[in-house]
Amino acid sequence: MRSSCFVTPTNASAPGTTTPYGSAALRRGRTIGRRRPGVTSSAPMDYVQPLVHLGLRGRMLHVPGEPGRDREILLVYGHHALLERWWGLVQVLSEYGTVTMPDMPGFGGMESFYRIGRTPSIDEYADFLAAVVERHYRNRRFTIFGISLGFVVATRMLQRHPTLVNAVDLIASVSGWVHHDDLRLPGSLRQAVRQGSRLLSLPFIAPALQRALFNGPSVRAAYNFPIQRSKTRTGPASEHRRRLADLEVRLWKANDMRTHWATFAEIMALDNRNCEIGIPVWQVYISGDSYLDNDAVRRSLLMIYSDCYSCRVDLAVHAPSGIDGKDVMAALVPPRLAHVLHGHHGKPEIRTG
Repeated sequence: MRSSCFVTPTNASAPGTTTPYGSAALRRGRTIGRRRPGVTSSAPMDYVQPLVHLGLRGRMLHVPGEPGRDREILLVYGHHALLERWWGLVQVLSEYGTVTMPDMPGFGGMESFYRIGRTPSIDEYADFLAAVVERHYRNRRFTIFGISLGFVVATRMLQRHPTLVNAVDLIASVSGWVHHDDLRLPGSLRQAVRQGSRLLSLPFIAPALQRALFNGPSVRAAYNFPIQRSKTRTGPASEHRRRLADLEVRLWKANDMRTHWATFAEIMALDNRNCEIGIPVWQVYISGDSYLDNDAVRRSLLMIYSDCYSCRVDLAVHAPSGIDGKDVMAALVPPRLAHVLHGHHGKPEIRTG
């Protein structure tokens, strides 16, 4: 049964000001540069600018769209993240408009909520994202493209800050979900994982764990073990695994260990089905996703959003890796969704599998 709480667009002309952080709490190091529209550089660092929130320092990627594309796209990354990991997807989305992707506290190298005495919860991240939206978009409408946990946070933001719903012209989920029952985990195992994650997030355990198991040599050894066991230690497969290992080393250095496990515990008990949102959602689901039950996700989305337009992507992972380029990332914007992002309308794609 649906909750009596219902979030629907209003006739308000601007995003709301209900966030407890407020626009004044979020400051960027400089205003957006006057770079030519479109991706004119292959280096993501050319589009990075400082981001400061409640004294927590991070980064934000801002890529102007191609000429004639005035859509504003907020890209929200997921767990175990880094801005550079999603550069290929940023390049794809910039074909439809200007792309902005902020770090989140404890992820991507941004300082953690723990630094200011707060616990990294979904609610905290939702309020943080609302502050980013109010500071960055002001009176402009925008599109949300949420990846995995990023979609969880975006959904909670719209539930906690309903006046922002009117500013959203489209919301898309890539491997996102809204409830712990959407995960492919039995209830007993989910509870065990939750309790174990909470234990690993303790201040005297997480740093020791990072030093002992998640340091550079240990991560590379884990990734390279299959290579060492193989008779062929060269070639494309070996090089691919080494690149993955290098990325994982960067990710474990950039992401706060306590935040990693604390948010993992939150995921195991997630419930975003307690408040409806009166706009439709695009579900980009991956056929080979071993973490999510895509049918359960769709049912959950329909409990929250007014409609759900589902698009299947045939990949064998929960989400592409950070070493995948623009060609692979392009699959995350299926043709029907691309058509709508270009500003066209018509009957949304109906799920066929």
